[in-house]
Amino acid sequence: MNRDDVNWRGYWVAAPTPFTREGTLDEKLWREELQLYHGQGVHGLLVNGTTGEWFSQSDAERRRVAEIAVEELSGKTTVVIGCTTYTAAHSAELGRHAKEIGADGILSTPPPYAAPTAPSTRPSPTASTCRSWSTTGRAAWSWRSPRTRRWS
Repeated sequence: MNRDDVNWRGYWVAAPTPFTREGTLDEKLWREELQLYHGQGVHGLLVNGTTGEWFSQSDAERRRVAEIAVEELSGKTTVVIGCTTYTAAHSAELGRHAKEIGADGILSTPPPYAAPTAPSTRPSPTASTCRSWSTTGRAAWSWRSPRTRRWS
């Protein structure tokens, strides 16, 4: 498994997640949004990233958003599911779900607002997530800001 397992060509959308006035996932509008992207010729879609407001969704909502995206676009365009959370174990859990539903890959970034610990005890959330995902035979994309490459 490597980044070449996903077709990264062309135009990609970091999809916003639509919500109802009550604050719940608007499944009908989400399906319409996905079909609009496909109809416009988008080559890839990133679901549940920062633009998709992963941080404001429950696990059930995140899973449902991912499931609908794969249902609507599987075989039509590349679908990558954002699995960033505040812990590596939780991110890996969402990564396994993405694999189970047939996503083409996952995206995971370091947890936001995490204070670094001593280098000998610092966990590596993205490495743990990617190790977990690597057993699935799918591609994983882990982004790391140049500003976070050094801990000191």
